[in-house]
Amino acid sequence: MFLRLFLYRLKSIFLQKDLTFWTLAFPLILGTFFYLGFGRLLNGTELELNTIPAAVVTVHENTAFETVLKEVEKSDGKALFDLTFTDEDTAIAMLKENKATGIFYVDATPHLTVAENGMEQTLMQSFLSQYCTQSSVFEKIAAEHPEKLADSIDFLSKRHSYGSEISLADASYDPYMQYFYALIAMCCLMSVSSGVECIGTALANLSSLGMRRECAPTRKSVMILSDLAAAFVLQSVGVFLLFFYLTVILKLDFGNRLGLSFATALMGTLFSLAAGVFIGIAFKCSMHIKMGIALVFMMVNSFFAGLMAATMKDWIEHICPLFNRINPAALISDSLYALNMYPSLTRFARNMGILAVMTLVLCFISGLILRRSDYASL
Repeated sequence: MFLRLFLYRLKSIFLQKDLTFWTLAFPLILGTFFYLGFGRLLNGTELELNTIPAAVVTVHENTAFETVLKEVEKSDGKALFDLTFTDEDTAIAMLKENKATGIFYVDATPHLTVAENGMEQTLMQSFLSQYCTQSSVFEKIAAEHPEKLADSIDFLSKRHSYGSEISLADASYDPYMQYFYALIAMCCLMSVSSGVECIGTALANLSSLGMRRECAPTRKSVMILSDLAAAFVLQSVGVFLLFFYLTVILKLDFGNRLGLSFATALMGTLFSLAAGVFIGIAFKCSMHIKMGIALVFMMVNSFFAGLMAATMKDWIEHICPLFNRINPAALISDSLYALNMYPSLTRFARNMGILAVMTLVLCFISGLILRRSDYASL
C-alpha cells in the first residue's frame, strides 16, 4: 500500500508544473544569474588591479614616506602607484577630472584625500594606515640604515598582499562561493512548501481532498509518509541537478567531498520537510496563510545565510552567533563551506548534528499534535 501511494503521489507531483518549475528549474536559473553576475571573479580568478594614479603634495619633507610611495609594489611586482608630484591646486584639479584616484599629502603625519569610495581608494587608505602604524620604524631605518629601507618596503608590500590569493587548508577560497552555498541551502528549504502541502492534502480540516482521504481505510501515517517520501525524491532530484549544473556545467569548485556536500543538502531537505509538516499541523489557519508562512521561513533564513549579501552570515556570527546555530540555511551553507575549506570534519559534524536534532524535535512535536487530532464529523 505504501509503495502504491508513493508512486501515485510522485506522479501527481510531477504533473504540477508550478511545483516542478520552482523545485527543478528556478535554482538553476538563479545559479546562472549568479554566475553571469560574478563572471571571472569565480573559481579563484584574481581581480586584475591596475597601477593606481595618485597625486602627491609635499607639505613638509618626509623622505621615508616618499621613498615608500615610490617603491611599494603589487603582488605581480609592478608599482602600486603612478605618482604625480605637484602642488595642491593642481592635485585637486586632477582629482576632480579623475586623473588621480587620491591625493597623498607628504607631511610629518601623512594623510590622504579621495573624492569617492571604491576598491582603489580603499587600497590607498589601507596602505597609508599600514605605513602610519609602522612609520617610526621606517623613519628610523631611513635615518640609520638607508640601505635596508628597500627590504622594509618589500615586507610592507608582501604583508598587504595587494591583489593576491589566500589559500586555506590546501583548498581554493573564493568569497563569491558563499552565494552558491546559500543557493543550495535555499533549494533545500523549498521543501518546506512541499511539507505544508502534504499535510494539506492529508487532513480533513484543510482541504476537500483531505476529507476524502480521511475516509479511506488507509492509516493516516502511511498516507503522510508516502507523500513526504515522494516530495523528498523530487527535491533530491532538484538538488542533484543543481549540484551537477554548478560543478559540471559551470565548473565551480566545491572541493573534493562532493558526496558529503550532497548528503548535507539531503539532510537539509529532510529538515525542511519536517518544518513544513510542523507548520501545516501547528498553525490553525488557512492553507494560503500556511504557504505564506513557509515562504517567509524560507526567504528570511536564506537571506541571513548570505543569499542576498555574502557577508550577512559573518555579520550575524559577530552580533548573535546563536541565530546561526538554529538557522537551517546557515547550517547548510556553513557545512558546505567547512567541507571545502577545512580538512577536519568537526565543524561539519556539529552543524549536521544540530540540524538532525531540530529535525527529530519537529517530527516528534508534529507526531504528538497529529495523534491528538480528531473530528466530530466529516
